Amino acid sequence: IQRPLKLAIKELQHEDIVAETLTQLTAGRTADEIRLDVTKGTLHDRSVRWVVEAYKLINKPDIVQKAFSLCKAGTTPFNLSFESLASVEARRVLRDLPQTYPEMWQSIQPHQKQADDGAEGDADTNLD
Repeated sequence: IQRPLKLAIKELQHEDIVAETLTQLTAGRTADEIRLDVTKGTLHDRSVRWVVEAYKLINKPDIVQKAFSLCKAGTTPFNLSFESLASVEARRVLRDLPQTYPEMWQSIQPHQKQADDGAEGDADTNLD
């Protein structure tokens, strides 16, 4: 996703540079007199548009799904796509995890609290 996002932002930046240059040329400035507005306020306003428009361009299911399928999960044959993570092979690996990697299995289990209701201290308490 990073590559198409950066490309979209660069294209939008280029679009703004061309528009600003053409505006100055049509106003009668020569090529040597053209100065692009790179003040903080202008770049701030433009950068918001660049990011929002780039997001709109790449926010398509096929692009997002392809990005997830290209993300590999370690040295396993799995990637981060739904198809891979919900596959029979992935479920088999998870099912066998207690036998294949018991330390990892133990570390990801929720910690069980001991059933301690404090009953031994209550016998000495006088409620009168």
